[in-house]
Amino acid sequence: LNRQKSMRRLLFVALLVSLFVCLSFARKNAVDMKYDQFERQVSSGVWFINFHSPTCPYCKGLVKTWEHLATILKGKAIHIGRVDCAIERRLARRYSIRSYPTLVLIKNNTMWRYSGKREIERLLEFIDLPFGTAMPVPPPPYVTKLQPHELEQKVSKGKWFVAIVDNSSYSHHLLTKFDELSVAFPMTARLATVTNLTRETLLKYKIDGYPSMRLFKNGEAYIYSGDHSLESLRFFTQQRVEKLEKLKIRRSVLDKSLKFIKKYETWSLKNVELILGSTIGLFFVVGLLMGNLYIGLKSSLSRDKID
Repeated sequence: LNRQKSMRRLLFVALLVSLFVCLSFARKNAVDMKYDQFERQVSSGVWFINFHSPTCPYCKGLVKTWEHLATILKGKAIHIGRVDCAIERRLARRYSIRSYPTLVLIKNNTMWRYSGKREIERLLEFIDLPFGTAMPVPPPPYVTKLQPHELEQKVSKGKWFVAIVDNSSYSHHLLTKFDELSVAFPMTARLATVTNLTRETLLKYKIDGYPSMRLFKNGEAYIYSGDHSLESLRFFTQQRVEKLEKLKIRRSVLDKSLKFIKKYETWSLKNVELILGSTIGLFFVVGLLMGNLYIGLKSSLSRDKID
């Protein structure tokens, strides 16, 4: 009897393990897409992407259908992906996701939003012949993701506007603003983000909270303390960079003047006797001229009295 119970338990455990493996394998058919790899992934082939939220009941109801669709199309030129918008907020903001689930087909830099029934047959028909309004894919943001160890080396040359962030909602909001800023306006400084800075680096750049922003010009840091609107961020970078350029010109003129003074000072020290002799000679000539002028004026006045 005990042996039969043990066998049943083993069979039950084996069944659970098999079910877990099958489910895990099935879930791998749909690609979990992340911000850092998204551009590279959608740049080739056809992608049908489910922008979802883990708390959305409609999204939960779509899970099995989406995995089934991924299984049917496995090995073909069509990729089935999903984006967790609770984590990948920058992607959700960039693609203007306002409701869940939002299904987007991306092909040849063009995108369509699916608005029909969420049934396998309808989804396959949409992939073969997209309907609805065709829209261009939003341009990729020009924001560099810096590693903590390369921050100082990168910002030591040129102009950089850097967002120092963590995993808070405020930081995620700022990251979306940086993405929008990079494609909305021509920037005079390169945009970048960085996380996990060492305590020494935080102290060096006077960073005492997240998110923080610093404008770097050849390694020198300037603190931004304004709001996160696109106009404010753009105005700060442009105005600050323009001021730095003017300051650079003034410093250049000052440096040239100082070099000339130093060069003249060096020459003067080497030629003291020549300078003294020339000065004395100059005073002597001026004295002669003044004396002759005085004698001439005195003679002229004497003649006027006689007349």
